[in-house]
Amino acid sequence: MPAGNGPDFEKLDARWEARAPWPKAPEPSKSAAPEEDVPGPVPVGVTRSKRGTVAIFSVPGAGKVALGAGDALPGGGNVTHVSGLSVEWTDAKGELQRREMFNTYKVQEEAPPAPKSRRRR
Repeated sequence: MPAGNGPDFEKLDARWEARAPWPKAPEPSKSAAPEEDVPGPVPVGVTRSKRGTVAIFSVPGAGKVALGAGDALPGGGNVTHVSGLSVEWTDAKGELQRREMFNTYKVQEEAPPAPKSRRRR
C-alpha cells in the first residue's frame, strides 16, 4: 500500500485512552497485603477418626486439614477442644474462638390432631 496522509494511530490510541468513557483501571499494588487481612483457619466440619473426634479446618493457602484437640493450627494458634458439634481453638493472636457445627434450631408449631376416622364394622 502506498504511504498516505492517514491518521496517526498511535496518537489516536493515546488520546482514546486518556478520554475513555470508562474509569481508569486501578494501579497495581506494590506492597503485599497486611497480615491482618489474611483470614485465619475456619472450621468446616467435625468427623471421627482413629484418633477420636477431629475438626476439619479450611486454611487459606493450605487447603483442608484435620486437627484434634492439642494440635497446632497452620499460621499460629492451636485446637483446644473438639466435640461432636463444636470446635474451640485459639487463633494466632491468642484469642479463644468457638464454633458450633451443624446446629440449626427451628421451632415447629404443634400439628393439630388428626381427624378421627369413621370406620364401619
